[in-house]
Amino acid sequence: MKTMMISEFKAKAISVLKEVKNSKEPLEITLRGQPIAQILPPKPSEGPQVRFDTGVGLMVNSMTLEDWESNNMESDWEEQL
Repeated sequence: MKTMMISEFKAKAISVLKEVKNSKEPLEITLRGQPIAQILPPKPSEGPQVRFDTGVGLMVNSMTLEDWESNNMESDWEEQL
């Protein structure tokens, strides 16, 4: 496992994190020669992901207008206000 002093990590944090992600190899951060933290690459994602910055999303277990009306959800909502 690679090691890096905390002062260097502080100066290059974003590029170091990108490198760990791309190389998929962990990095150990040291303070005065002693390990203080480990940076691990992210786990592979499973299934679809929602990205709000793209304008496209996926709603799971969403309610339709018919569900709303048939379950009298609107009146329940107004009662709580």
